[in-house]
Amino acid sequence: MSGKPKIEIENLDALIDRYNGGESVADICKGTDINPATLRRRFLKVGVMRNSRSAIRLAFISGKMNGRKTRKGVHASEKTKQILRENALQRAQTKARGWRINSCGYAEFTRGDLQNVLVHRFVVEAHIGRKLLPTECVHHIDGNKLNNDISNLEIMTFEKHAKVHRLEEAALGLIRKRDAYGRFGKEKLCKKL
Repeated sequence: MSGKPKIEIENLDALIDRYNGGESVADICKGTDINPATLRRRFLKVGVMRNSRSAIRLAFISGKMNGRKTRKGVHASEKTKQILRENALQRAQTKARGWRINSCGYAEFTRGDLQNVLVHRFVVEAHIGRKLLPTECVHHIDGNKLNNDISNLEIMTFEKHAKVHRLEEAALGLIRKRDAYGRFGKEKLCKKL
């Protein structure tokens, strides 16, 4: 003889009636010594087992899933969706990292939906009332990357910004070394010889 021995369930018809009446497999098994997995297999074999979508719907209706998030396939009311949105926004506000100084030396912040926003760009955009164009950048007039006062910030094109910095370097007697192809290298600036 091969395989597991078949477990006989004496009152299977009564259990099927309870299941069709809306009870769950776990509820039915509480009053008996039947394993829930065994009862599920038997219900599947007989063809009365509910699919997961209808089982979740029934659990919501009976109040067994109160306080849980909605699951795929279960329609939530607009009030529930609004509550979930407000809770997510509140979590984002409380778990926001605040501000930091990034690897380039600029101050940046994170708040709610805004992720890693450079403070100097944010200040200028708020002052002019629009987003910066892709061709625009912000120049710190005094050279201090952490001085984000609006009087210290100036909007420029990338070309003009590069030219301003090259003129400042030339005035200080600094040069950038070029590689064999004439491109600027990533080395630090050095004094003119």
